[in-house]
Amino acid sequence: MLAVGAFLLHPLAEDGVRLITQSIRTAIPALFWWLCIETFTDRPKRFRWGVGFALYSVLAPAIHLVTFGSTDAGSPVLHRLLIGLPQLVEYGLILTGLGVVLYHWRDDLIPTRRRLRGWLLGFAGVIILTQVALEQWVEAGQIGKLLLADIALIAIACLLLTGRTGVLLGHASPQPQLTNNEPAEPDLEISRERRALNQAIQNGLYRQEGLTLATFARAIKLPEYKTRQLINQELGFRNFPDFVNHYRLADACRHLKETPDEPITTIALDMGFRSVSSFNRVFKEHLGMTPTQYRKAGASAGEA
Repeated sequence: MLAVGAFLLHPLAEDGVRLITQSIRTAIPALFWWLCIETFTDRPKRFRWGVGFALYSVLAPAIHLVTFGSTDAGSPVLHRLLIGLPQLVEYGLILTGLGVVLYHWRDDLIPTRRRLRGWLLGFAGVIILTQVALEQWVEAGQIGKLLLADIALIAIACLLLTGRTGVLLGHASPQPQLTNNEPAEPDLEISRERRALNQAIQNGLYRQEGLTLATFARAIKLPEYKTRQLINQELGFRNFPDFVNHYRLADACRHLKETPDEPITTIALDMGFRSVSSFNRVFKEHLGMTPTQYRKAGASAGEA
């Protein structure tokens, strides 16, 4: 909100204050990127690589302004390094944020977050991208004509910052603990839909390579929206890949313990992973160790 306020006040500010507002307003693309990562991914740590780019896009222009007092001053080389290149990074951050919104859309199991992807944050991204682009061609005196878009951006930011807990900057519901590949014991009043879901899990449908939500929904003969609702509300998963990998890894752990001579590559492919590298990556991400380390730890515990 501070960055957006600086954006609005900048054309009206005195020269001395403009240095401050200009430095703050350059943070908008970086903040938008961060908001997308925190809102629409369940594992923001995957995007730690972008923190450096985000800081560079904010700090480099600020250093230039403090040093030269104007975005037009300084040598051509320094201008490209501290002004031109950070502007390209800003475009990259915005596009990356929008890419996150779109990329995880199909696998998202939270209805409110899916709707938020559809219009709210996507619209904000378009506004920011347009504003950053127009600044390069619109004279300073004409920036006021863009006030309506700025107001829309503020309204969107307010909605985002007051989003529902667990969807936007809230505490995500804990993922189910990795124990075994069996679903919870069904009660007598369980619905037909839940029985179909349990049966699919017991039959090992999750081992199918390239399994998608649409394929899974067709297999249990339910609409996609109902399948999302079941997996999210009944089992507690926030996205479809985590649901599939939960049961794949539980099954893989059992194989690693019970069949110590079975090649890890064979286990990975049998569980539905496309390659042993993807299996290792997902395994370590969820259990904090590689399959080889897990197998050795199990063998050591057995000997003890």
